[in-house]
Amino acid sequence: MKGFRYCSLVAAIMLFASPAAAQFSVGVVAGANMGNLTYELEDGTELDTETLTSFMGGLVFDYAIGTSMAISVQPSYMSKGATAKTGDIDPDFNLDSEISLTYIELPLLFRYVFGSGNITPFVEAGPSIGFLSKAEITIGSQSEDIKDEVKSTDFSGSVGAGVNFGVGNNTVSAGARYSMGFSSVNDGEDEEVKTKGIQLLLGFKVPL
Repeated sequence: MKGFRYCSLVAAIMLFASPAAAQFSVGVVAGANMGNLTYELEDGTELDTETLTSFMGGLVFDYAIGTSMAISVQPSYMSKGATAKTGDIDPDFNLDSEISLTYIELPLLFRYVFGSGNITPFVEAGPSIGFLSKAEITIGSQSEDIKDEVKSTDFSGSVGAGVNFGVGNNTVSAGARYSMGFSSVNDGEDEEVKTKGIQLLLGFKVPL
């Protein structure tokens, strides 16, 4: 239900943006997500996890309002997660492990663009909802489906910055974002697991 309300809010914002002042553009975005997890065990101990780097990519739908403001919706395929040593939990059982959570991510970003011309820096921030499509844990060479143990949605927030490069009427962008989950994705009460990550992105947009 929360996911439905969020999607309805996104649709309403895009629909009611003033067409007289807005320029619509579409494009693609791709890059890398250097994901990690904040993993707190039942006894309060925080598991030492390391970055899991994976591909992310998707579409871009932008409303530019005037010359400085924009609203961007970017439905994307993204893998989140982390790597760890099982020995941090059981010293007698020390193997490499990996938690991989794959989402269809729907961020709603509010962007401010500085200056005008062919090169324009920007900052952006906004909420995001991820719809879980796959969840696996790999210990050593053995993988197991853990989708039933993970919540179906992940609510998070993102902040970022980048630069737009004008190429004719089109736009190439390069940027970075930091995202952090607002609540645990673990579908239980024994462990608190929150997502976080740094995304490095390249994008290309064309005006409509």
